[in-house]
Amino acid sequence: MNIQTPLTAPKDAKALYARDFAEWLHGQAKALSARDIQKLDWENLAEEIRCMGDNLRRELVSRLRVLMIHVIKLRLSRSERPRAGWRRTIRIQRTEIADLLENNPSLRRHLPDLPGRLFHDACAIALDALEDHEPALNAEYRMTAGTLDPESPETLLDRDWFPPLPE
Repeated sequence: MNIQTPLTAPKDAKALYARDFAEWLHGQAKALSARDIQKLDWENLAEEIRCMGDNLRRELVSRLRVLMIHVIKLRLSRSERPRAGWRRTIRIQRTEIADLLENNPSLRRHLPDLPGRLFHDACAIALDALEDHEPALNAEYRMTAGTLDPESPETLLDRDWFPPLPE
């Protein structure tokens, strides 16, 4: 049996991709399961697989950024009232990141660089949020934030670690 891979997808598959993505996915999954290479939309399949990997990395970055924003708030603010909510958000993000890494262990290779890359923006967002709640302390928080360094990924993801109440 001589099987040749078509260089282009059948026109109906390409049209379906543009018209009804969910149906296109179903049809491509069916063709893959049946090993029907003639019905595969190779170009769009490759692009969607690349996008899936990109989406997983974006999710990791997004969740780590949210976690860092709340850690920074805990490091800066002496206010007791919002701390429980910030800690809850940190726990949720840690759990979601742990699940993401468990299901996609190759994402771990991105962790070492992320806190340093995300820290400046996370600080700015945390400071903006703190200004909304404690405007009188904004200058002090901004000065203190300038002395902070990002935590390591291990510290950020440690389920038992939370920053102490600032002095």
